[in-house]
Amino acid sequence: MGRLRGRGPPRGRMSAGGPARRLLGLLRPYGWLFGATMLVAALASVLDGVVMVLLIPFLRTLFREPALAGIGTSSTQAFLERVLGWLIVAGSPEASLRNVVLVILATLVLKNGADYASAYWNVVIQEGVVRDLREIESALSS
Repeated sequence: MGRLRGRGPPRGRMSAGGPARRLLGLLRPYGWLFGATMLVAALASVLDGVVMVLLIPFLRTLFREPALAGIGTSSTQAFLERVLGWLIVAGSPEASLRNVVLVILATLVLKNGADYASAYWNVVIQEGVVRDLREIESALSS
């Protein structure tokens, strides 16, 4: 089957030295940084979910309900019991609320730090690849 005029290579297949393979080759010097960026982005995503789960005891305490509903009711409640169980003060909703808010703030600081690191390293990789492409282009043109 021949190629149709103006359509390019068939989709789903790439030649051995195709442009995508060559561009991915330019990422090789930044492989460790790319891996670290992906790990930090995954950590930020997990922490984003943790912040949402931490809102449960915060809202319960605000509406004068027990911050933790009970052990074993769900996997989310079990997680909250493990993370916040030692911070919840029985009979003192103000202290419990303060502790939950501090944990939420600490988690948000970690999440935003991971987001920032991921975005920063992503730009470092991007600018490095562009610089490498410009060096290749200038070497080819001279």
